[in-house]
Amino acid sequence: MHYPVLVTPIRGCSAGLLPGQTTAQIAVLITDPEINQPIVPEALSQTWELKPAEGRVAIAIANGYSVDEITQMNGTTRDTTKTHLRAVYQKHGVNRQTQLAKLLLMGPFRVQF
Repeated sequence: MHYPVLVTPIRGCSAGLLPGQTTAQIAVLITDPEINQPIVPEALSQTWELKPAEGRVAIAIANGYSVDEITQMNGTTRDTTKTHLRAVYQKHGVNRQTQLAKLLLMGPFRVQF
């Protein structure tokens, strides 16, 4: 069985062993693909470095909603929704909704239908 793994830097540095030395810190998230957990928007936003609205749009895409449906759910304009979506694409190197959904569905954040 394969377990999705996400390695992400932790912001800020801590003191190293010697004066003037710093160390980098990372978080390693390993998930069981057989457990279908809902995505927690705050966790996604923090881990993926997304603004809260960008995280909501990303989760909605992974859940199969269209841009128009997301616009209606969030009470925004279509242009605003598309702006958030483009920001997510840019931050994660994708350019299609299906690619974004795959990243979320195959990664450590599982969507519950």
